[in-house]
Amino acid sequence: MKETSLDVAVVGAGTAGLFAMARVLDRTESALIFEGGQEGTMCARAGCMPSKALLHQARSARDIHGPGAAGTPACWGAADYARVMDTIREKRDGLVAKNIVRTRKRFGDRIIREHAAFVEPMVLAAGGARYRCRAVVLATGSLPVVPPGWRQVPGKIVTTEEFFDLPTLPREILVVGMGPVGIELSQAMALLGPSVTAVDSGDTAGGVRDPEILATLKQALEETPNLSYHFRTGVELMDVGERVGVKLTDLVGGARWEAGFDLVLLAVGRAPTLARLDLGKSGLSLDERGRPRVDERTLSCEGQPAVFMAGDASGIRPFFHDAADQGRLAGANAVETALGGQVGEAGGKVPLNIVFTEPNVAAVGLDFSNVSDELHVIGETGARDSGRGFLDDRTLGRIRLYVEKTTGNLSGAALCAPEGEHLAHFLALAIHQGVSVDRLMEIPYYHPTYEELLPSALLDAKKKLKTSG
Repeated sequence: MKETSLDVAVVGAGTAGLFAMARVLDRTESALIFEGGQEGTMCARAGCMPSKALLHQARSARDIHGPGAAGTPACWGAADYARVMDTIREKRDGLVAKNIVRTRKRFGDRIIREHAAFVEPMVLAAGGARYRCRAVVLATGSLPVVPPGWRQVPGKIVTTEEFFDLPTLPREILVVGMGPVGIELSQAMALLGPSVTAVDSGDTAGGVRDPEILATLKQALEETPNLSYHFRTGVELMDVGERVGVKLTDLVGGARWEAGFDLVLLAVGRAPTLARLDLGKSGLSLDERGRPRVDERTLSCEGQPAVFMAGDASGIRPFFHDAADQGRLAGANAVETALGGQVGEAGGKVPLNIVFTEPNVAAVGLDFSNVSDELHVIGETGARDSGRGFLDDRTLGRIRLYVEKTTGNLSGAALCAPEGEHLAHFLALAIHQGVSVDRLMEIPYYHPTYEELLPSALLDAKKKLKTSG
């Protein structure tokens, strides 16, 4: 078998892999990227991009027919939903095509359209050839989890990988999992008209940790036409015929009931795609799940420090901007290792999570689980008194600011508020810059805007700082 020596091999041509390869090529030409799966990033094919297209369609329907209407007119049927799904696919396919063109233009014949696997430490095999590598970046992405006892059935039981290829939306839909993806798609489909039931075995939605923000999100979900949800609820597959039969269990009270749905969307999360790598031959130290142990500071792997992981494969943070950052770091560290240099560490970028429900949900900076009465005050305000909200009929919302008692600096925030995606970015900048409550109150806030919610929350924080001693 032919063997080629490489400075760096990148396995996976998704977001993290492409950013890694770009960094590698800044320093060496002795590099290849291996991708045996679909071209185009997961974000463009089945993630954040097509989901936002569905959200846009849903909000357009809501804006036309008003918040009191049940999403869309009762006369809507399969043909109308088919047009919605066709529109989403058209946008998705356009984005994927552009992504593929850019990737091929940038990397050309450096992309090997084969799956790569370890045959021994630091040696990969792909397409009948071997590649001995000085450094390796593993950026193989993730796939949706199918829960135990479930199976995929075309057109009946799907994950997000298949959802956007559905020809239409049926009338009754069950969504299993109320994480960011599950809750976004649940609300969007309900606004379009189908009856949607969302369930989760946990007690939160969208990954929200702050209890006051969760209460606001729950109210928003309760006010969404055609949407019902159940926390602390287990769901089992019974049978698949004309409809999908399930058994639901109240995990607190123990009550059980049966129901049938036209479609089940499994949205319980994603798991790193590692099976094809044959990690048992890699020399890496693996955990009890068979996954490499990764140093989050450098992204190097225990057992083989010249192997780095990035993006969903690393299991660290499953967001596009984090995948891009990890790809850059893993690529830079891989090429430094290959050329005998020193590896760097991840910078202190402010954590930023946004869920595109209506209202938007966001968490910025310090997580609520690390907020304490001894160290922080919480400045907050509701959106009911917002002038812009009154004009737009969008008065449901709440902002909570976590402020350090000793410095008066903003260290974190959580919100469920109209146009919250923009507020969250502003707050991330403030936290990144280490800005105090006093300084933030000096900034002009134009009237009438949703940004005017911030001075109200800041004033509340300032009052609490005074009384905290």
